[in-house]
Amino acid sequence: SFLRGKKWLHRMLAFYMTNCPRFQNFNQLYSVSSSGSVADIDIQMHSVHVEFMSLVETELFKEISAMGISEERFVELLDSSLQNGDETVERLHRELVVYRNFVDFGLMMQQKYTELYPTSKVSTKPEKLTSNIRICRVLWDLENVQVSAALGGIKTVMQLQDFLKKQDLMGPGVDTRITAFFNPFNKHISKKVIEELNKASVELVCASSKREDADRKLGIRINQEMQLLNPALTTFVIISSDQDFRQHMQLMSNAGYKVVIVHDAKHESWRNTLEMHASLSFEWGQVVQVP
Repeated sequence: SFLRGKKWLHRMLAFYMTNCPRFQNFNQLYSVSSSGSVADIDIQMHSVHVEFMSLVETELFKEISAMGISEERFVELLDSSLQNGDETVERLHRELVVYRNFVDFGLMMQQKYTELYPTSKVSTKPEKLTSNIRICRVLWDLENVQVSAALGGIKTVMQLQDFLKKQDLMGPGVDTRITAFFNPFNKHISKKVIEELNKASVELVCASSKREDADRKLGIRINQEMQLLNPALTTFVIISSDQDFRQHMQLMSNAGYKVVIVHDAKHESWRNTLEMHASLSFEWGQVVQVP
C-alpha cells in the first residue's frame, strides 16, 4: 500500500530523521509509566504524533486527489467498502488506526531510530570518554551552508578556525575536528572546493545522491559522538540552516552538551527556530568574514 511504499518513505524521511531520536527509549518510558498511561511521558512526543497524523492525512489526500477523487467521495467509498467487507480497504483502515494509536506510533518511531541511527553493538552502554581534554566537534552541512565563493575552501576554513580560537574551541587543550558532510556529485560543490577542504585537513564524509543522505549521516555522527563524549567537556558546533536538525540540537542540549549553531538563515522566525536549543548562535557571514 501507499503507506508502506518507497514513495511514502521518501517523503517522510526528513520527519523520521528529525523526530525519531526523541523516541529512542520509548518502550522503557512506556513500561515504567504509571497505570499504563503515556499521557504524562513527554508532551512533545504527543505533539510529534499530532504532526505525524497531519502529514499522513495530507499525503494520503494528495494521492486521492491525483486519482481524481474528492475527500468527501473517498470517505463515502471507504465507509461503503468497509460495510461490504472489502479486504484491501479493511487493511488500509487497520493501518490508519495503528498510526492513530500513540503507543503503536511511539514503538514505530523507536524502530525508525534503530534503522536510521545504528550504533555499535559491542556494548549497549558504552563508557563515555573521561579525559580532561576539552572536545569540539564541528559538523558542517556543506550542501546547506557552502564555502564562500569569495574566499575559496582553504581561506574559508582558516576563517572558521580563527572563529573557533576566539570562542576558545580550538587551540592548546582542545581536541577539535571539523567534519563536512556532502554529496560529491552536487553541482554546487566544485571539485576544487573539495580538494581545498581536504588540504585544510577537514574530514570529508561523502553522501550518496539520495535525498537527505548527507543530513542522515550527519545525524548518525551526532548520535555516535553522544555515545562516547563527556557532555561536561564537549561542545558541538553545527553549521547548517536546516531546521530539521533542531531535534538533534535539543537532544544534545538536554544531555548537557554545549551546542553552537552557525547558520545562514534569512528570516527571523527561521533564525529563532534554529537558535532555540543552542547555547550560542552566529551567522555564517560573521564567522567567515566575507570581504
